[in-house]
Amino acid sequence: TMKFISLALVLALCVVATLAQGHIRPKLDENFSAEISVVTKFKGKQFSLHGEWFMDYEGRREAFDAEMLHVGRVDLIRIYNISKEYLYRPKHDHCEEHAIEHPFYGLFEWVNLAKEVPGGCKDFNGDKEGAKWEYTLSKDGKPLLEVSMCSSDDGTEPYWVNLEAHADEFDREVIFKNYKPGRPDGKRFLL
Repeated sequence: TMKFISLALVLALCVVATLAQGHIRPKLDENFSAEISVVTKFKGKQFSLHGEWFMDYEGRREAFDAEMLHVGRVDLIRIYNISKEYLYRPKHDHCEEHAIEHPFYGLFEWVNLAKEVPGGCKDFNGDKEGAKWEYTLSKDGKPLLEVSMCSSDDGTEPYWVNLEAHADEFDREVIFKNYKPGRPDGKRFLL
């Protein structure tokens, strides 16, 4: 019986130690491919995309193969090095070129500065529990940038991210349906 009590005590201590460790801070690759829903607001304008997102952080470019609200199916390619975006509408075989007006933000570069928020969070369906992380960058007591994220407990999968850059009047909310780390195929950025 003494061996049983000792074994039970050791197991209990292991469980307590494991629970006390908290969640693993996410280390997510800024280069990724994902199925997403994105709502972006910039200086009073809003657009939403639902589909695939290809982020090449190293190359400072992103592409969407998605449905755009009030527009339909689109290919949207942004190349931040030249501050240009290209919006192709296959239904009309029409391509438009626009200047990019908003800054380039990495989606996860802030996480190493974030604090875990007690209470956790859930994924977009409410099926998976996760860890909530928040970071605020302030100047003179005013928030310049506020970011929050819900990720898997093991830190390998983002569920959602919300980024608000107040000075730039920029807000981006991303809901991840899946996430694949790594640089996307360069073919995704061809016009």
